[in-house]
Amino acid sequence: RERRRGRGKKEEGRRKREEGIGNRQQGRGKREEGRGRKEEGRMTTP
Repeated sequence: RERRRGRGKKEEGRRKREEGIGNRQQGRGKREEGRGRKEEGRMTTP
């Protein structure tokens, strides 16, 4: 039982990490776009 549970946990973590990476990349890209826009406007202002 312990071995089986560990294996499932490992598999779940790997799957979660893969999905998290995709989600994280999307969020990061969105955030980067917003931050870049703000930074650009600020740099253009002064």
